Amino acid sequence: MHKKIKFILLFGLLLLVLVIWVQRYYLICYYGFWMLDNTTAGSEIEDINIEIREIGNHVIPLLEKTYKDTKQSQKRRGAAAWAMMKVDQARAENLFLPYLLKGNKDEIVAQAIYDLGRNGSKNVYNAVLPYLKSPNDNIRWAIVFYLGKVNMPKSVILLQQIKETDQSKEIRIAAAYRLQLLGVLPRPYKVH
Repeated sequence: MHKKIKFILLFGLLLLVLVIWVQRYYLICYYGFWMLDNTTAGSEIEDINIEIREIGNHVIPLLEKTYKDTKQSQKRRGAAAWAMMKVDQARAENLFLPYLLKGNKDEIVAQAIYDLGRNGSKNVYNAVLPYLKSPNDNIRWAIVFYLGKVNMPKSVILLQQIKETDQSKEIRIAAAYRLQLLGVLPRPYKVH
């Protein structure tokens, strides 16, 4: 009787270890998402994003599901986006594009633009441009970030226009900063 119980316990333990081994990347990713939701330090957030990005090719369905769920935290969706861009940029761009459609909440559109810019995705340039005149500061900030990351001649022209004409001083400062990073403006540069 004791041998049978020991065998069942050992078999159950081996089965549990096998399940954990098979699902390890998903468990690591879920743990990373949980950590993101419970972390406020910028350096820790970046480290967690890197960890999720490194296992991205093992958890593609989870990354897609997380990004598509607009109720997920911005940190989770951002980590999923960054990992997807590493794994398969074309697939990630196709995942992000529907969120640029009219009718989505402004914060969802802003995040999609930011996510596309994070890796300098030039293939969707024309899909982003209609938002240049958005009344939403977050969307315009995301466009400034995007334009600064794609580093195309037209991007520099648009950033210069934004630096001179945007109604928000913060957006003008962001545009000047991106132009500085691109080497177009000297450092430091005072925005008026």
